Amino acid sequence: YNIRLKNQWGAIVLQEQTEVFSQVRSFWQLAITIAIVVTVGMGILTALLAHRLIQPISDLTQAASQVSQGKWHQQVKVRSRDELGILAETFNRMAKALKESFSLLTQMNEQLQASEAGEREKAIALEQSLQKLQQAQTQLIQTEKMSSLGQMVAGVAHEINNPASFIYGNLTH
Repeated sequence: YNIRLKNQWGAIVLQEQTEVFSQVRSFWQLAITIAIVVTVGMGILTALLAHRLIQPISDLTQAASQVSQGKWHQQVKVRSRDELGILAETFNRMAKALKESFSLLTQMNEQLQASEAGEREKAIALEQSLQKLQQAQTQLIQTEKMSSLGQMVAGVAHEINNPASFIYGNLTH
């Protein structure tokens, strides 16, 4: 079996069919090899790119989880100046601000508790003073009652003594 082909100068060249099939097979083998190499290369590039993108996001997620549990010292490593790097820097500033706010809140809470304890002591002292004043008032009222009672008894004794003295003094007349 012969096939007529034209070469680059237009001349007709006869080739056997098996040679043509051999060349076609070689072409397809080369094409498949190139496709495999390109596919593997793209897979490797995709994996590297995914690692480059996923690792910073994973680090940020872990740090956010730690901060949410109260571990304020967490920082994210800034790996680049792209959006992920800006996000990491922003997270670090946020974590620092949260740490400072929490420290300030803790300090203010301690001051409030100390102030509350002082006010509680003042309230106890005022309560004791009020009890002492009430006792003094009760004693003063008792003293006034006794004084009034004494004056009344003295008045009654005077009223009884006056006529008796008059009668006793005038018995001789």
